[in-house]
Amino acid sequence: MQITRHVLLCLFLATLVTGCKLLLPKQYDEAETHFTAKQYDRAVNAYLSADRESPDNVHIKQGLIKAYSHKAVALYEDAQSRPTEDIDNKIDLYKKAQTANANAKQVLAKIVVLEPLNPEVKAPSSRPGQLLLPPNGDEMEYTAQIKLYQKTLTKLKAYTAEALMEEENNQAKVVQGLKDAIALMKKKPDGPIQAYEAYKPYDKYSKYMAKAKKAKNAVEKTAVNFYEARGLYYVSKNAFAMASKDFKAAQKINNTSHQATAGLLAVTAKQQINKSEYENAFTSLEQINKTHTDSKFYKKHIDTVRTQVIDRGLVRAKKLTLSSSINDKADAFNIYHELLPIAQPSKPLTAKVNIAIGQLQDQVARNLTERAIVLNAKNAFAYSSNISSLLSSAHGFSEKAAIPFKQMAYRANQISQEKLALPVLFATEGRDATRNPDFKDWMNEEIFSSIPKLGIQNVKAADAYDLPNQGKNINQSLAFNDTVIPFDHTEVLFLLDVKRYNFQEKGRDRPKRKSSKYVSKRYMVHNPQWDRAKESYERAKEAHEDAKVAAEDLYRACKREAERLLAQAGPLGGMLAGAGCRIGTNELTAALTGLNDARDQYHNTPRKIEKKEISRYRYDEYTVSVKGELVADLYAYDRRNNKKIKLEPIKLSINKSGTILKNVKHDDVNGLKNGEKNVPVIEDEVQKKEQSTFKHVRAQMAIFLENHNWKRFCYQGEALAKKKLVHASADAFSQCVALAPKSSGNSKEIIAANKAIQDYMGFTPDMIAKYGSNKSYQSFAKQSYTLSDIEVKAAQEASTFAYLARPSIQLPTFDLNQEIAAMKRESTTPGSVTSPFGGNQDAQTVSFDIPAP
Repeated sequence: MQITRHVLLCLFLATLVTGCKLLLPKQYDEAETHFTAKQYDRAVNAYLSADRESPDNVHIKQGLIKAYSHKAVALYEDAQSRPTEDIDNKIDLYKKAQTANANAKQVLAKIVVLEPLNPEVKAPSSRPGQLLLPPNGDEMEYTAQIKLYQKTLTKLKAYTAEALMEEENNQAKVVQGLKDAIALMKKKPDGPIQAYEAYKPYDKYSKYMAKAKKAKNAVEKTAVNFYEARGLYYVSKNAFAMASKDFKAAQKINNTSHQATAGLLAVTAKQQINKSEYENAFTSLEQINKTHTDSKFYKKHIDTVRTQVIDRGLVRAKKLTLSSSINDKADAFNIYHELLPIAQPSKPLTAKVNIAIGQLQDQVARNLTERAIVLNAKNAFAYSSNISSLLSSAHGFSEKAAIPFKQMAYRANQISQEKLALPVLFATEGRDATRNPDFKDWMNEEIFSSIPKLGIQNVKAADAYDLPNQGKNINQSLAFNDTVIPFDHTEVLFLLDVKRYNFQEKGRDRPKRKSSKYVSKRYMVHNPQWDRAKESYERAKEAHEDAKVAAEDLYRACKREAERLLAQAGPLGGMLAGAGCRIGTNELTAALTGLNDARDQYHNTPRKIEKKEISRYRYDEYTVSVKGELVADLYAYDRRNNKKIKLEPIKLSINKSGTILKNVKHDDVNGLKNGEKNVPVIEDEVQKKEQSTFKHVRAQMAIFLENHNWKRFCYQGEALAKKKLVHASADAFSQCVALAPKSSGNSKEIIAANKAIQDYMGFTPDMIAKYGSNKSYQSFAKQSYTLSDIEVKAAQEASTFAYLARPSIQLPTFDLNQEIAAMKRESTTPGSVTSPFGGNQDAQTVSFDIPAP
């Protein structure tokens, strides 16, 4: 209690001595923090908040004077550092500095009342023009601080008043100059130009002064409008040099002016109109509209120019439609579709373009159907893909032109599907294959059964049993023989040419005599370890007894000491004595553990042990080995394209061995036992290699067929094109593209095929989708159609017509356009088209309406 009273007295005296600084409110500390960070506005607010809580505190008043004074000086210096043109902000800063100065002087008047100044102390001296303020903290004596503030603030007031007056005079001059410039805008004849010239000296103020910026916008806008109006007048009079001069002058005033840019484009557009270059003029007008949406020039000329562009484009396209060239018709479509967006704002013009497009669509569709009819008459089976594609394309352009021929399209598509079949035959040959007929027959049968399981579209297994002698004599020399292996039976022949098939087992009848050791006799003898364990046990019992006696003596001594300490120091002495007693108990525990371990060792050690006699003996070891190899080449014969392709060959080998032990003694000390170890079974090892061969062949076939399924037609198309068989080549390319997966789109084969089809058809799918009227045209021919047995047989035969392996290709050459012209001469009314069936006497006649061209 005495200590507490002493502390409070000390604190009270300290407070009196320091002017109550220890009892300042928390806002004072916040204010000091803001002042140190030169955040004078926040410092002032915090000092004012503290002053409201302690209105008569000298320290708070000093802080407030300090914050106001530094704020006033900082505002003044900020204004002084601003650019000359920043008049508005300089005036604002000077006025704020005056307010802060006045606030500081008000607080100074109050503080000298609370704590009068020492008249003998003078303010520190400062240089002329220097705004010196006291340092932060208590380094300067109170009176010296206050007098320095008074002196500096008086100086600052005079400086600020003088600077403010100067800036306000400058502001008045600038404002008057801006008013004079604006007044010139309405003066005739070129007031806007005079106003802009009068404004230019004041342009430097527009970055800082709101009035200058407003005047700038008004004067420049009026001047640009003036130049635009006068420039367009010159354009209308074809005075292009004077117009360009005005538009460039407007650009000089405002280099981002849409009006000036549009005006220069108007000069170009008017010159193009004068030269009847309406397409270029339309482009210029569109640029004008994008640049300046309110262009009067654009609105005046766009309708006339648009009409001229459409009319001229229609005439140009009409000439192309009269050509027999498909490429010219495609160019006509391009023109029409370029005209459509141009005509769109005008419904009459849009209707005119759409009518022309519809007429060309009908014309192209008729041409495509006429080509399909001729091909159907020539050979409906050899050219089925062309017929289907032509009629589908016709349907894409004009549904009404293609619908009369839908049955022809369905039939052609179904024939094409029959022609896609890919019959595959596999055979095993070679001298070693002949010597091992079981392997040869097994391999042929396994591959035959696995072909349908490959899951490749159109691939089917060709049965060797349908061939002469059940296909047992197939070899490389017969690969392209149409008599032994008919082309309609097998398109791709895989031949496994077995070079070596030789496996042998050795060693089962040739033993090696080897020696080893075994236990020939066993008997019991005394164990010396038992004696040592017994001695250790006896010593442990003695040690345990000694530990028990020592523990009891220590316990009694501890107890006596505890009783003595309890009498002197209470329970604390008992705790100390207890620690000594526990030391004795731990030693006894260790002795007991040693005794238990020795007892266990003694009881677990046998008194007698077995003794062995080792003798040498001989046994038989057989080293059995299986060695051999299976080497074969694998070939694919593309009978359609007369090509032989070598696939990845096979080279498998066996080199394994194991051991058989016989006559081994039961107690062999080396752990030898009678029996086999890692002995290979020749039948199992050979079967594994045969299975590996089968898997390899099947995998190679799958890899080859996956691509060959579609590439075969591309290869055929290329070869037929070289022979000038245009229609057969296009048919093959169409089949290639139809079968190819999407992932092959960038392959050289598909790129070449698509180009050939486009050259033949005249239109790509993209072009049909763009220029046609029916987006679902590709599904037109893909409808159900049932072929007769005769037609199926004819389709299968047709698939081999153009086989390059044949001595001669059985397809004629003819000019399609000439055939169409002949057809029109012979039939101007609905007629009939005869479809041959490979020369079969049961050929049928199918009638189709031929629309008038």
